[in-house]
Amino acid sequence: MQAKYLLLLMTPLLTHCQMLQPGPATPEGALKEYGVASGPLNYQIEHTNSDSGFRMLEGFAPGTESRLIVTLFKNKDEAVISQKFEEKIVKYRSIFEGVRDPYFAILTKQIKCEPQYLPKFAQKTTGEPPKQQIQFTIQGYGNERSTLGACDDSTVHRRVYLVLLKCRNSLAEVQFSTGLKQSLDQFKPAIDSLKCLF
Repeated sequence: MQAKYLLLLMTPLLTHCQMLQPGPATPEGALKEYGVASGPLNYQIEHTNSDSGFRMLEGFAPGTESRLIVTLFKNKDEAVISQKFEEKIVKYRSIFEGVRDPYFAILTKQIKCEPQYLPKFAQKTTGEPPKQQIQFTIQGYGNERSTLGACDDSTVHRRVYLVLLKCRNSLAEVQFSTGLKQSLDQFKPAIDSLKCLF
């Protein structure tokens, strides 16, 4: 009798917990939810985070040094997506602009990226509105945590290939990274496969 009573009390809680646990996430599935098609991305997801209009996945390719971070935004207002896209471009470009060292302002000492670690930027637009997509890419270097912006021998630990894909109502930020001995060319087919679904 007590077990039956306990089960009746626990059933709503168990049902609620079951509803909270999301199914296994895949990069392709998450991209598709945000209106982006991709080729196969064989990464094992180890962390996800989501909120209203936002989703992030982090994963790794088993048996390799390759890592993946996918950050997705969605908004019905195309102007909001355009603004977020431009803000991200400004943010990433500003990382690599030479700035004055605040501790030596009187001198002309500059904090700059070493030439061999300067990133390559590219942008291409395909299609016409409303079926237009804009892709902004960066090939550069990251620190131990794959954060883009490492600029000297002491901070550079990984190669990073980042793409921002702006669609009409969504923005996908897909970052691939790997060890210094690996080429970024391995990620080009996956990046070229990213397409907006209209």
